[in-house]
Amino acid sequence: MSLHIEQIRSRIPASRIIGQKVTLKGRGAGEFIGLCPFHHEKTPSFTVSDTKGFYHCFGCSAHGDIFTFLIEYEGYDYKTALETLASLAGVELPAYNREQYDSHKRFYEILETITKIYHKNLYEKQGQPALSYIRARGISEATIKKHRLGFASFDRHSLINELKKKFDIEDIKKSHILSIKEDEKTTDPMRGRLIFPIMEKSGKVIAFGGRILDAGRPKYLNSTENPLFEKGKILYSLNFAQSSMYRAQRVLVVEGYMDVLALSEIGVENAVAPLGTGLKIEQIKELWKLVDTPVICMDADQAGSKAAHKIAMEALPLINPVKRLQFVELLGGKDPDEVIKNKGKNAMLRCIEKPINLSEFVFKFFKNKIGYVLPEEKALLKNELDNITKQIRDHNLQNTYRNYFKNELFRLNSFNYFEKQNVQRDRNIASLKNIISDNKFNHENSHIVTAFYILLRNPEFLNDDEISEAVIRLDISDQKLDKIREFLLNPNKEKIDLKIHDLIEELNVAANIVEPQAKTFSHKQILMRALELHSLYIVQQQIKKTEKDLIVDGSEHVFSRLMALKDHESKLKKQLNII
Repeated sequence: MSLHIEQIRSRIPASRIIGQKVTLKGRGAGEFIGLCPFHHEKTPSFTVSDTKGFYHCFGCSAHGDIFTFLIEYEGYDYKTALETLASLAGVELPAYNREQYDSHKRFYEILETITKIYHKNLYEKQGQPALSYIRARGISEATIKKHRLGFASFDRHSLINELKKKFDIEDIKKSHILSIKEDEKTTDPMRGRLIFPIMEKSGKVIAFGGRILDAGRPKYLNSTENPLFEKGKILYSLNFAQSSMYRAQRVLVVEGYMDVLALSEIGVENAVAPLGTGLKIEQIKELWKLVDTPVICMDADQAGSKAAHKIAMEALPLINPVKRLQFVELLGGKDPDEVIKNKGKNAMLRCIEKPINLSEFVFKFFKNKIGYVLPEEKALLKNELDNITKQIRDHNLQNTYRNYFKNELFRLNSFNYFEKQNVQRDRNIASLKNIISDNKFNHENSHIVTAFYILLRNPEFLNDDEISEAVIRLDISDQKLDKIREFLLNPNKEKIDLKIHDLIEELNVAANIVEPQAKTFSHKQILMRALELHSLYIVQQQIKKTEKDLIVDGSEHVFSRLMALKDHESKLKKQLNII
């Protein structure tokens, strides 16, 4: 069927279908703009691209192809949209399997009925322990109803008796929800459990997850696979997360149902979870179709660390400059739910807002596993990182990772130096007289010079991981400033050739900026702000470039990058209290 869908897309320009409902104006070959049909606006922000085959609204983020348009604007179901477009495109669809369609329709109806029964049970006397448990975990009534939580009765016969009123026993058997033996004795495997309905992307229930409320095992149980449900291909709450994922261009992958619900309570709606089997690389591939950078948030325990490492290793061969992974480091609890309870909403949001890249995750994991004190440990860590780098199929990215690991190993040596040596401030300041000549104090470099002035007066600041990593990652185009960075980080400073002259003018300007502020703020506070201001400057330059690229290219990828950059800019401004 996917071949027929691609044939339809290739034969029908998006503007042909959408142009019947929206007045479009051409703005280039195969590119159009008009007023968005999905929200009220006076200035056109709704774009249609025949070359890319999609529409996108910059105002409300509505996005899709010709199939999506008929479903969301015209109200067609998928089957009707497919048949309508196939007829227009002259594409003959495979023979329609009415029997299979009717069978699937009955499965959906059975599962919907069970969902309603479970949800009703939750508010009856038998469901009170489950309801009390959920409420004690901080889950609101709105979230309970949104996710349709329920309770499976202890009564062996109540569910089957209710279902028999509406459905044939053979259809109930084929749904695989109940255990029905040859003597027609039935058992609900979920008996006595808190129920989490599992839904497909459309929002239809296809299975259930159940959590036991006492000390029994297994703690969590999923429905047996059925014609609608393959456990390894489904992510819990993806149906709710989709719209938030597209707007933010991020999806947060957590370990379990309760993590998703806890995050929903603090406004994080783009969270999903695998169904107790661990995240599969196939699921990562599916997420990559929706966003460029899924963010992994496993529990902060040994099992969570092992799971995150497994995901990282499986993803390494597949990553490229566009499709990436990031990881959240939880602080203050072993899982999101615990972090929120122990440290509060803002602490969890800070963890989410500052994920680390796959490269950093890998480096930290193996550094902690192997160590970096003994010569043998250093050699082993380097060999391990070299082998990991070779797994990356994208050659450009492979080289970038190799350089990153090299810099991180170099940084570790720098820390060892600062821990053992007391670097003389006067010597550092004197050395600067030989570093920069004609590099006037321009806007691009101003914050870097300020930061370096402070670091040369306070070399111990480089013992702080956050500061040293920020210095390592500074986007420095000026070779002379890069030389100062090398001087700051290198344990063998006497071997660095500093034959550059007259930084005094720039240093004096930096001193005039820093020292008056030092009456109110510490040098470390001024340093962190300077580094953040430089990051903001770089992001703003990237935004300008990407906006130009969007005019030329207009692809979904370029647009997604622009939205991600603007989101990053907004977060930096918020941190810096810049309106």
